[in-house]
Amino acid sequence: MAEHYVVAFNGQLAEGKSLDVVKQGVAQLFKVDVTKIEHLFKGQWVPIKKGIDQLTAEKYQRALAKMGAICQVVSASQFAEMKASPAATERSPALDKEATAPAEKPAFAYTSLATSTETEPERSVIKEAPTGLGELEGIAVEASWDHLEEPDETPPPQVDLSGVVLAERGTDLVEHQNIPDLDVDTSELSLDALGVDMAEHQEVAELKVDTSAMVLDEPGVIIVEHHEVEKPDIDTSKISLE
Repeated sequence: MAEHYVVAFNGQLAEGKSLDVVKQGVAQLFKVDVTKIEHLFKGQWVPIKKGIDQLTAEKYQRALAKMGAICQVVSASQFAEMKASPAATERSPALDKEATAPAEKPAFAYTSLATSTETEPERSVIKEAPTGLGELEGIAVEASWDHLEEPDETPPPQVDLSGVVLAERGTDLVEHQNIPDLDVDTSELSLDALGVDMAEHQEVAELKVDTSAMVLDEPGVIIVEHHEVEKPDIDTSKISLE
């Protein structure tokens, strides 16, 4: 059974990225308003995506890294340990003080913790996050922690109640119609005494069977003469068992 992985985020930002810029980038990636993702930057581990294979998780990690959000790819069991760890409640330093000076344009790198056995994940540092998504342009990013799209407002149904009235409690909703008594002529019917035959009994003639030509033989006597069956002549000279 393939192991499932989690794309975990605790608000860590790429070096040189401001909090507002990262929020705008992540909101744009998710196609939601910024207010919908505020809870991602509270300094606690949140599953951005879970129940996926490692390669897919790393694609999500790269897409978010280009927005300036540093995520970790961990197994489901590791994520549970991260949530339970006291370090999970520590606020990311990047949320308290935004970095101001970017480095001299080294290529960004990310760290996958899918094979790590330590409870506290190793921090990844991105020196500079590109503005475009490149090969990940158009990637579909979903999350189980919130609705990514605002639900459409459904207008209330317009029902014409002008012809509907409410009657007093206890009022008959249907007018009662009297059903006339069934007029059945029973003048020719009578009741007889208990046990009287309802129909006349007819005698059935005794069945007469001629058994004068029938005899009973002794027990064990063969009733039908046995005929010998000839033994089949089958040529098995060309058949061999190996």
